[in-house]
Amino acid sequence: MRITVGTRAYTATVMNMKYGRSVAAAAFFAAAALFHAQVCSSMLAAGERCLTVLVPSLYLYSIIAAVCTRSGVLHTGGKACVAVVVVMSQLGGYPLGAQLVHGLYRSESITQPEAKRMLCVCMGCGPGFLFGTVCRGLPGRAALWMLLSVSLPNLLCAAVLLRKIEPKMQETAYLRGTQLLTGSVEAAAGAMLRICGMVLAMAGCMAVAEGLGLFALPARLHPDAPAFLRALLEVTCLADWQGPLPMAAALLTFGGICVHMQMASVSGGLLPWARFWAVRVLCSGMAYALCSFGMPYLCREVQQAALVGGGMPIQREAHWLPGACLLVMSVMVIHRGEEVRRGMACRRSRSAHSRKPPARTGG
Repeated sequence: MRITVGTRAYTATVMNMKYGRSVAAAAFFAAAALFHAQVCSSMLAAGERCLTVLVPSLYLYSIIAAVCTRSGVLHTGGKACVAVVVVMSQLGGYPLGAQLVHGLYRSESITQPEAKRMLCVCMGCGPGFLFGTVCRGLPGRAALWMLLSVSLPNLLCAAVLLRKIEPKMQETAYLRGTQLLTGSVEAAAGAMLRICGMVLAMAGCMAVAEGLGLFALPARLHPDAPAFLRALLEVTCLADWQGPLPMAAALLTFGGICVHMQMASVSGGLLPWARFWAVRVLCSGMAYALCSFGMPYLCREVQQAALVGGGMPIQREAHWLPGACLLVMSVMVIHRGEEVRRGMACRRSRSAHSRKPPARTGG
């Protein structure tokens, strides 16, 4: 009798959850339709950021990461492997570190606890993304100090948290030659499409939130609060940042909720959320302090921007057409790769069927 009552209660709870999700989805759809103009404008701006900032700054590094993973370069073992992953994660952009760490974990070079520790620090905006967003219009010395401010905290935390990790050497067959290159390009293209898709989805959600007035209250508290919240949710919004540079450094080091969800997806669910956020907040505070300390002494013309904000104009020299062509090419590469894999599977199936001996008949 108790089992029956418990089962009924569980079934009712599940049904209520499904009903609640359906109502929430319908309400969100209605809000998106109501604020259609804001959603379109926000997604167009996000698409421009993807084509002018994300694709040019991340695509090549994604190919390099895929080559390193598929060729076995990172699976040679030793602490040098950890150092290479950490440095590459700071140079290649946010998803690169999670991709490399997941590759080491899948090859059983590191354990699950080690992979979780590496995910906490193996992330960084990379110089391509930094120079394409916040550092547009900044002098060279100021831009280099910004890069140091957002990278050094991760390197210091990595030296402390990863000092005992030593990946094992794995003897596995890896790809070579043209198969390695084409497979890596295809994997990087798919990663870029997923990243851009997440950015567009987050932009649509923020447009609905803005239409509902959820950003109005923070604007009353501080003029830069809405821009801060947007960058906290989606870090590519820093392309339009006009606030203090130390705060931009902290946001770049934190990464944004959209980047965190991408890392969780790339890492196969290994991301330890509580520990990860604790390390991110610590690194963000260190980045803020570094930028606040050094920026005013490097260049007098950026002192106002470093302390107050709004002092440096953002240049818009990039164009969307090359990035659009690159994404179209990526779709074609992925589609062609799927066709090749299906063709190879069919050939293997026919080959196995032809080698199968005919069944003997009695008589």
